[in-house]
Amino acid sequence: AGGGGGDCILTTGRYQPVHLYRVPDTGGLQLEDTYKCINHLDELAHAHSVTMDARGEAIYCGLKSEVRVFDVRRPGRESDSHVTRDTGGGQQGIISCLATSPTIPVYAAGSYDRTVGLYTSQGERLCVLRGQQGGLTQLTFSEDGGKLLAGGRKDNEIICWDLRRPGEVLWTVH
Repeated sequence: AGGGGGDCILTTGRYQPVHLYRVPDTGGLQLEDTYKCINHLDELAHAHSVTMDARGEAIYCGLKSEVRVFDVRRPGRESDSHVTRDTGGGQQGIISCLATSPTIPVYAAGSYDRTVGLYTSQGERLCVLRGQQGGLTQLTFSEDGGKLLAGGRKDNEIICWDLRRPGEVLWTVH
């Protein structure tokens, strides 16, 4: 990840918080901040996926049926919660991969339920894309933000979604 004053690395693990490391010009890694996903029982919950927005201002963490968004300037436990499931469908299960658009304030959340959700940076769901054969493991936006590439486990193809016409597959690569 980049932005926010230099190169950085986000890490997490099972039953671990999210750590933000800066990579100083002198080399090595320097632990800068820690972000904790706290559940309804006031216990540490771990993120299954993490990413940072293009400006380096927000950290997105994928949990089960939820995305937590941390302000990089406020380490600790305070975050916004974006629930991905609801009575209208949405996404259920583990949010296994995340990507933020480099050009517009949206993010994509891939789930093991074989869906990709497209959300505003405030957490409003714009659409849910279906087409993968297995749970999602990889997402990335094109440089212009107009396309979203998605790949899943047990899948023999990568799907390129045209975000100008959400729900329409632009192409696939087997």
